[in-house]
Amino acid sequence: MAICQFFLQGRCRFGDRCWNEHPGARGAGGGRQQPQQQPSGKEL
Repeated sequence: MAICQFFLQGRCRFGDRCWNEHPGARGAGGGRQQPQQQPSGKEL
């Protein structure tokens, strides 16, 4: 089975129903997480 390129980018819409492989996502609730943006340092 091929690795899902959309999953690697964090944007696969099919989740568990995807026909491609999602490495590391078994029971983990999604696998890779997107990095969070750092605050700009400006207070409003």
